[in-house]
Amino acid sequence: MAAPTVPVVTHVINACNCLLALGLYLADPVVAANLHWVCEGCGHVLSYNLHGASRMTEATATVPSLGEDAANTNHEGDSPFSPPVEPAVPCAIVCIDHDDFCLTSDGGYHGPNTIWKEILDVKPSCTVLNPGFDPVNSDFAVALQMLQVLTDKCITPGYSNGQSFFSSNNTGPTHFKLCHKLFESLDSVAVDNEEIVPPVTSSMDPFSFKLWPLMREKNHSELLALKSMHRILPLPAYDGVLAEVHFTLSHWPIVAHKRDVYGAQIQLICLLGPPLGLSGTGKKRKIPLHLDMEKTTPKKHASL
Repeated sequence: MAAPTVPVVTHVINACNCLLALGLYLADPVVAANLHWVCEGCGHVLSYNLHGASRMTEATATVPSLGEDAANTNHEGDSPFSPPVEPAVPCAIVCIDHDDFCLTSDGGYHGPNTIWKEILDVKPSCTVLNPGFDPVNSDFAVALQMLQVLTDKCITPGYSNGQSFFSSNNTGPTHFKLCHKLFESLDSVAVDNEEIVPPVTSSMDPFSFKLWPLMREKNHSELLALKSMHRILPLPAYDGVLAEVHFTLSHWPIVAHKRDVYGAQIQLICLLGPPLGLSGTGKKRKIPLHLDMEKTTPKKHASL
């Protein structure tokens, strides 16, 4: 990984100071005392703790008892019996991994599967890792520790910890994953019960449903079916760059597998500098942002 320039380092230090003043920078060890888990629907959302550290207790006693059907739900927390929750938005300074990068226009969606039953469920994702230089090297290590502390505060008795949020080695977590909610229901943006009117977009608008790029053209009709009641939430993102990320954190128990799952949803990405160079070879490769007319690239075989 290439070393950052002096202006980039200065910019990063200034960003660190601003985030510390904000009070939700995960490199600050006292952040955990300002946050706690609140029940929402079938799971929990990390929220602000307005009454100090005395209320920062484990949520094992509040994990709802779920039926088997709950394991197959989308777990968006939209329960009519849950009061609105204001999610906390912690932040960190990270490097967006070049190799484990699926933060593309459709997250690589090929069609319905066990994770995404329809295109509406798609949440493009990326993995973030240590920026690789001081002072944010140590900051990222503390951020990982704080995320471990927070997730350990919300566990279901008898359940194992899912592996989808943290990536670990023999010494502990080294990376964590962020995702982006690609579609938003127009119901959630309606004000004062006014009639919902789908936004009017130009036929040449690159963010329109008509022109939104997909990996598989066959999914275009499924995408267009969302147009009347949803909007697309574009998110500019770049792999291999240094960035300031702000996100919410959720938990839900998967009953069928007796497993706790955690997810971080991006709220804001601020680029702090150009790409720092490529990381080592990973399991995933960047997915191009263009239409693929159902053609697959022939596999290449080494000559004997």
